[in-house]
Amino acid sequence: MGQFRKTFIQLISYAFLISVVVFGVYLVYEKVLLALYVGETEQRIGLIQRASEPFLFWVSVTIDGVLGLLVTIFGIFLFFRILNKNRES
Repeated sequence: MGQFRKTFIQLISYAFLISVVVFGVYLVYEKVLLALYVGETEQRIGLIQRASEPFLFWVSVTIDGVLGLLVTIFGIFLFFRILNKNRES
């Protein structure tokens, strides 16, 4: 029973960390790449267009890109850290 529980917790940990990585990639795709392609991004204050408000557009895209990359890198880091920890034990 103890081995089953350990394996189940490892499986749940891997699934969670993979979902964190996928969410980070989704943020980068949805908030950065599509915003650059379309030329506008939507925030709480409304629609920001690159042509009419370039500073707000680039600040918004930069913040979204950094957040998405941080979530992705953090998820990958934790995934490999847990993977290596489980191989050692």
